[in-house]
Amino acid sequence: LPGLQTVYRLALGHTMVTTRPEPAAARLETATATLYVAEGPPSWPAIARELALAIRPDRSAGGLALGLKEVLAAPTPAAAARLLDELGYP
Repeated sequence: LPGLQTVYRLALGHTMVTTRPEPAAARLETATATLYVAEGPPSWPAIARELALAIRPDRSAGGLALGLKEVLAAPTPAAAARLLDELGYP
């Protein structure tokens, strides 16, 4: 998507605090299970982060996102399969 942006909102009592729009390389809309990715070369770290947050929303995404990034960025499906094996995923 061209011009993909993210805005964060935080409710503080009766007040809603909103950040300014900021560029985003990827954004998962959980309500519709839709992953939006900015145009251009894929940002595998951003995509992996969004997927990791979807897979394990109750935990830190860092560790899982690192593994996902490596698999997503693999040059071939065979290389991705080897990485999954090395990471311990069946």
